[in-house]
Amino acid sequence: MTLSIRLDNDAQRLADALAERLRVPQADPLAEEVVVVPSLGVGRWLQQRLADRFGVCALLRLEFPGQLLWRVLGALLPDLAPRSPFDASRAQWVVLDLFDRLPADDPAFAPLRRRVARAGSADRLALAREIAATFDRYLAYRRVWLAGWDRSSSGPDRVGDLGPDEAWQRWMWRALVQALGVGARHPFDRFLDTVAQAQRDGPQALAALRARVGIERICLWGALPMAPEQLQLYGRLSALLDVHLFVPDPCREFWQDVTD
Repeated sequence: MTLSIRLDNDAQRLADALAERLRVPQADPLAEEVVVVPSLGVGRWLQQRLADRFGVCALLRLEFPGQLLWRVLGALLPDLAPRSPFDASRAQWVVLDLFDRLPADDPAFAPLRRRVARAGSADRLALAREIAATFDRYLAYRRVWLAGWDRSSSGPDRVGDLGPDEAWQRWMWRALVQALGVGARHPFDRFLDTVAQAQRDGPQALAALRARVGIERICLWGALPMAPEQLQLYGRLSALLDVHLFVPDPCREFWQDVTD
């Protein structure tokens, strides 16, 4: 299994590089090619360019980075829900319910209590959705904060740079995790442990995981909106299957030729 990175400042050349990679047949001639794209519009442009290049564009599955990762995690972790429990469309209802259970005697919650008290039904739901979406973004970009809140339910110590808003966010995060029935360990960490254990067990264990994923190779094309940890997971996924990155680069020169 391989991990390759192709850099280019020209999108058309980058698309041609993808075409050359897809020209190499997979072991299964009827297997879909999985291409991760930043948007549906970019994916359609790639399809048209590949059709112009090959005369037809078939068996090409366009994916978004987060959705594909969750599907791969679901294949390797059977107890994982089909969708993230922290998806804002689901978690918002839990947050909305938590508004009625805010601690009344803690002054740290006073600003949020006032905000909720003067909001109508529609505003309360909009606020709940925004808080849920914020926690979802924390999972991608601020997991250190969440891990610190999981370890400490109260106290003056601050984990994040949130000022007076950290106390109520910490309380609400812990209450949200409990209400959703989510395990203490994040699926990303469980995935890394699963791959590491398979690497220790040998080639047969890796082959078994590869069969469960059901994908031979993944191509990631363009400027993808990914958190650093998501990019790390794609890198670790290369232990099971081929992962090829086609990354736009604003510089047309070779970076190693740059000298002081």
